Amino acid sequence: WLFDNRLGLASGQRVKISKPMAETGAKWESYSKFKLGGMGAKVPRHIRESGKPGALAFTLGYPPFVAVTLGSKYLLTFDTTRAHEDMGLTFPEDYGIISAFEWMPSNMLLVGLSNGYIVTVNFAELTRMQSQGALPSRVSAMATNRLYNEYITSIDTTADQKIACCGDSMIKIVRNQGVELEVYAEIPLDRRSQIGECLHSVKWDLEGRTVACSSTDGHLFVYVVD
Repeated sequence: WLFDNRLGLASGQRVKISKPMAETGAKWESYSKFKLGGMGAKVPRHIRESGKPGALAFTLGYPPFVAVTLGSKYLLTFDTTRAHEDMGLTFPEDYGIISAFEWMPSNMLLVGLSNGYIVTVNFAELTRMQSQGALPSRVSAMATNRLYNEYITSIDTTADQKIACCGDSMIKIVRNQGVELEVYAEIPLDRRSQIGECLHSVKWDLEGRTVACSSTDGHLFVYVVD
């Protein structure tokens, strides 16, 4: 569900976004629909052919932007109004593969990379630069933070823009200042690292006060965050 009561859906290569839904007697009316293959036609060929679409996420505001992974190294972003060109984001090889990504309410995009990094992308600023032909300076709209020594697997955010992520047997609570991230709480988890097992997913509750983290060996950790 998007902020203005639109619904975004994805299945296979097809993506659809509805017009705002009425609270009663709601009926589907398409605001935008497209196929990922067509949307990515303008990005470099080596990105388009790097793998099948994987995870997909919508921004919650208007107009809706879409981000989708291609293979394990590339992230494509689309403006569903077609007012901005499609963009492909790539990351250094030594950062690892894309393990998580999350849109924040401010159109900040957080991309978790498996070797412990989070790349923060000010997408609103990036599209502004693109429209002004200033995309080579895009580095000023992005920042890289290494939050874990070994790995990161999941990111989740709250409506008031608190960030939780998990890796290395620890949950970290993070705030952003622009594209820079600052860790303000670390929650070590009562588990031993085992070969082949890891932390899997982190989620906030609706109030943004409690965070839960699951692991691949069947544990669930829940903490209240002051």
